[in-house]
Amino acid sequence: MVVSTAPKRSVLHLIEERGLRHGWVAARIGVSPAMLSNVMRGKRRLRVDTAQRLAELLGVPLDEMDIRTHTRGLGHGG
Repeated sequence: MVVSTAPKRSVLHLIEERGLRHGWVAARIGVSPAMLSNVMRGKRRLRVDTAQRLAELLGVPLDEMDIRTHTRGLGHGG
């Protein structure tokens, strides 16, 4: 397993350096603009699968993003 030693990159910085609108990004990853704002400010966590979609959209590895994640609601069969 390779662990990145690169400094974590701000989601806000990644979005803005690409010239993307927050609302557009939120819609593409399936969250509200308010939720994305809270995630960027460190007030909320994204599910790991949603965070992975965000990383793919921004073109960076998930482990290089400064983002908090959780696994609640994943992998629970019905």
